[in-house]
Amino acid sequence: METKTCSKCGEEKEINQFYKSKTSKSGYRGVCISCTTEKHKEYYENNKQYFYENGVKNRNGKNRESYLARSRSYNLNNEHKVRDSYFKRTYGISLDDYNKMLELQKNKCCICGKEEVILSKIKHDKVNNLSVDHDHKTGKVRGLLCGKCNKSIGLLNDDIYLLKSAIAYLEKWSNE
Repeated sequence: METKTCSKCGEEKEINQFYKSKTSKSGYRGVCISCTTEKHKEYYENNKQYFYENGVKNRNGKNRESYLARSRSYNLNNEHKVRDSYFKRTYGISLDDYNKMLELQKNKCCICGKEEVILSKIKHDKVNNLSVDHDHKTGKVRGLLCGKCNKSIGLLNDDIYLLKSAIAYLEKWSNE
């Protein structure tokens, strides 16, 4: 079993005792789960009043509308930062990596070859971007797909056997 030494407590522990991290070279955080939990508990205990005044209450309580307005404003004014952060957190790639992939694919879906043209329901003046397709087991990014193709292979659980069965089914009924 692979092991790692915690940078906080100095103990050598199994790798599953560390949170995963897409930004670190090893793929795992340097501090073990126990030390991270302890640090969060300590911070919360030392800052209870702050959390009470500014935490959950702002997101769900009487200041909810103000919080949401600030959040929307930030997201609109920092769209590139927000997208870059999302891509790094979710797929381990930067916005620049996404744009390079988009350029290599000539702004088209890897499967059907169509450009994404569905207008966003939230931002009516913007076209939805191609989705980042990735292997759910390994996390490895495979390419960019339109919404329909991404949902289709996702609904079939990325299972090649099911996809081949679907093709055989369609071929059987298209000949009649």
